[in-house]
Amino acid sequence: MKRVRGAHRRVGAAGAVSPVTLLAPAALAAFAAAAAHAETPPQTRPQTLAQTLAQTRAETLAQTLPQTPSDFATYRPRLVAQRLSGPPPTIDGDLSDPAWREAATTEAFYQVVPEVGPPSEKTRAYIAYDDRHLYIALYMFDREPSAITRNLMERDPPLQDDDGVRVIIDPFGTNRDGFFFAMNPNGARNDALIENNNTFRDQWDTVWRGKARVVEDGWVAEMAIPFQSMSFDRNLENWGFQIVRTIRRKNEEIRWSNVDRARGRIDLTNPGALAGITGVKSGRGVEGQIFLAANATRDHELQDTATEVDPSANLFYRITPSLTGSVTVNTDFADQPLDAR
Repeated sequence: MKRVRGAHRRVGAAGAVSPVTLLAPAALAAFAAAAAHAETPPQTRPQTLAQTLAQTRAETLAQTLPQTPSDFATYRPRLVAQRLSGPPPTIDGDLSDPAWREAATTEAFYQVVPEVGPPSEKTRAYIAYDDRHLYIALYMFDREPSAITRNLMERDPPLQDDDGVRVIIDPFGTNRDGFFFAMNPNGARNDALIENNNTFRDQWDTVWRGKARVVEDGWVAEMAIPFQSMSFDRNLENWGFQIVRTIRRKNEEIRWSNVDRARGRIDLTNPGALAGITGVKSGRGVEGQIFLAANATRDHELQDTATEVDPSANLFYRITPSLTGSVTVNTDFADQPLDAR
């Protein structure tokens, strides 16, 4: 007993009076570990699994979102399309085809509405081509795929009420006229002619393929546009090019170029540039439309039936890349809205 009191007095003389000196070694070690944890600054403490996953996700998103340019007024992105060396992709909404691994890619998209800056969701575009087609794939990432708006399925739908993606191509570098191709997550397709940055002629329908589908982390759209379906300048190095994505539930609009709220969605004043398209085939430049109207009248008193067949046709020939001639046989005035083309 005297020995213990002596030890206690010696510790007290050092200014550290504490009953800890009487604890067993194991208990003393546990107490020291707890004290060390309490003194550890919060930023150096080990994270929980949930905290680690949240931090990793935030860091990954920050790394994948594009850096905001210092001046959008002069910003004009450029992408060099890659010619495919093998078979083209199957247009089915599945990006596992080897062809897409050869494609040029970009994730440099920016929010324009509700305000200019980084987008809330990532978008990735793939661009490739071969002799006859321009291939475009778009991966619209979405952390809430079940909330994607996709109601419409008909041809040429009004996509402002759905999530959608729009591709605008100006193959003459006019900065005012272009070809418009769009899809929603259901695969509903829309195409139109853009004139003078404000006229939208969706009566125009051309030949192209497109498929889309919703996946576990967003939705995917694939397009194959024949060069024969577009007029273009073979000597132009940089085609005007624009991609616009909309997220309906957030009222958000995301663009690749022309990042300016003062300019409309179909405005081509300051488009991006699509380069590298050379040696492609546009066909013979001949397009035909055949119409047939039939009418039958039955006279029950005379037991007589009269039939009438009224055929008509439109023929178009691309004289030069920017000049198309047309011939009409027995004009069908149902196509009158497109006479301005």
